[in-house]
Amino acid sequence: MPLFAVIAKEPNNSRIEKLIADCYPENNHIKIASASWLVYEEQKGMPQTIHNKIFGEGNNKETYLIIPFDAYWGIHSNDVWNWISSKGL
Repeated sequence: MPLFAVIAKEPNNSRIEKLIADCYPENNHIKIASASWLVYEEQKGMPQTIHNKIFGEGNNKETYLIIPFDAYWGIHSNDVWNWISSKGL
């Protein structure tokens, strides 16, 4: 599954936000909450693949969770639904 959720412990973490933006062009990531993003990885991978791409191997300076995003339900902005839909989910 090429979609992953990146959830930071601290809200409005500008360092993580910049790292995600640097690794994933605007059309391949979207911020969904103050400490949460969805990223689209064009090549198949696991959460560790996403970690290595964003933070580098062995990095433990941030507190976060990366999980596959393969199903969803809820209420959010049309921008989020359209972005998810554009990625084939």
